Amino acid sequence: MKVLSPAGNFEKLIFAIKYGADEVYLGYKKFSLRAKAGGFDFDNLKKAILYAKTHNVKAFLTLNIFAHNKDILEIRNFLEKLKEEKVYPDAIIVSDLGVFKLVKEILPDINVHISTQANVCNWEAINFYKNLGATRVNLARELSLKEIKEIRENVKDVELEIFGHGAMCVAYSGRCLLSYFLNQVYPNKGECTQVCRFGFYLFEKERFEKLLEQEKDLKDLLKETFFLLEEDENYKVSYILNSKDLWTMPILDKIYDLKLDSLKIEGRMKSAYYVSIVTAAYKQAILDLAKSRETFYKNKDKYLKELLNVSHRPYHTGFLEDNPEQYFLSSKYIKKYKFLGYYQKDGLMKVKDNFKVGDVIEVVYPNLKVERFEVKDIIRYRKGEKLKVDEAHPNFLVELKLDPPRDIEPYTIIRKQI
Repeated sequence: MKVLSPAGNFEKLIFAIKYGADEVYLGYKKFSLRAKAGGFDFDNLKKAILYAKTHNVKAFLTLNIFAHNKDILEIRNFLEKLKEEKVYPDAIIVSDLGVFKLVKEILPDINVHISTQANVCNWEAINFYKNLGATRVNLARELSLKEIKEIRENVKDVELEIFGHGAMCVAYSGRCLLSYFLNQVYPNKGECTQVCRFGFYLFEKERFEKLLEQEKDLKDLLKETFFLLEEDENYKVSYILNSKDLWTMPILDKIYDLKLDSLKIEGRMKSAYYVSIVTAAYKQAILDLAKSRETFYKNKDKYLKELLNVSHRPYHTGFLEDNPEQYFLSSKYIKKYKFLGYYQKDGLMKVKDNFKVGDVIEVVYPNLKVERFEVKDIIRYRKGEKLKVDEAHPNFLVELKLDPPRDIEPYTIIRKQI
C-alpha cells in the first residue's frame, strides 16, 4: 500500500517527497477543488511533475471540479496544452464524466483516477468506471471496512484508494452547497469557505418575529430568543455541522489487510509541517506492517503521538468502524507545536515562526526520529552580512549554533513545543 500525499505548492511537494510519499497529488490553479491552496500555474506544474518523476514519485493532477458549460472550453484548451508541451502526469483525477471524456479524448494514454467526489460506494460503479477506462478509484468516505472488503473481493484490475487522514466534510462525499448559499461561491469548483466550521444559533421563529415587531435591538433579540443545541466552552454557540478529523492509524493494520493500493492524505491547504509529519507517520507505519504485525504494534504509539503533534481537530475513524462524529464544542484546531522552519541546501535555516536563544527546539527527521537541542546562538544572514541576534523571526535566514552541535540535512523540520 502506497502513501499518496498532498502538494498544495512546490514547497509542500518537496516536503512530501522528502518525508516518504510514494505518490503526490497537485492541482492547476483553475480546475482544482482547492483553489485557495495556492496550486500551480502551468510552468510550475510542469516543473513539479518533472521534480516528482526525477525522485521516483508519481504525480497525479487533480481536475476534479464539477464543470459547468462555461468551463468546458477552458478545460479542453488546458488539456491540449498539456499534450502540446508534453506535460504528462502519471494520472489525472476526475469526478465529472464530461471532464473524464475530454481527458480520454485528448490524452488517451494518461491514467484516469476517479475522485472521492464521485462518491463510489459499490463494485458495480467501479466496474462501470473501469469500462470507461479508469485505472483507479478513490472510494467514498462513507464506506465501512466490511464494505471495502466486499468491493476488493469483487473488483479486479482496478486500483483502489481510500482517504486515510485529514479533514472530514459534513456533506455526502464533499458535495456541499453551504458555501454557495451563504457566500455565493461554488465549493465544488474549489471555493469552499468551510461554512460547516462556523458556530450557529438556533432560534424559535414565532418568539423571534414577535420581538422583532416590538423593534427590539439586535442584542436583545439574541439574548431573549436563541437556544443552544449543545454549548461551547463559553456557553454561546453550537458547532452542529463541525466534523471531527479522520485518522486511520488506530486501525491501520485492518486497512492493510484489505490489500488496497494507496492511502491518501488530505491537506493541500495544510502546512508543510503537517504534510511532512503525517506522511512520515503513515509511511513508516506501512513499512512496519510490511515487516510484521509485531513491528507495527511496537511503534504504533509513536506514530499516534506524532499525529497528535500536528494541528488537528479531535480525531475519529470516520465511517470505517462506526459512524463519524460531529464535534459541537469548537471548530478550533488543537496545536501542540510551532513549526519554526527548515534547513535549506546552503545549511541555513529558513524561519517560519519566532524563536530565541535559549529555546529548546526539536529536529524531526524523515524517519520520525526526534532530537532535542538548545539554541546557543542565532546568526542572521542578510544581504551578505552576518549579524548575531537574540531572536529569529519569519523569513529570516539564520545559522543556528546548537548544543550539542549537529549538521542537519536540507528540508529537515524544526519545531518547538507550545
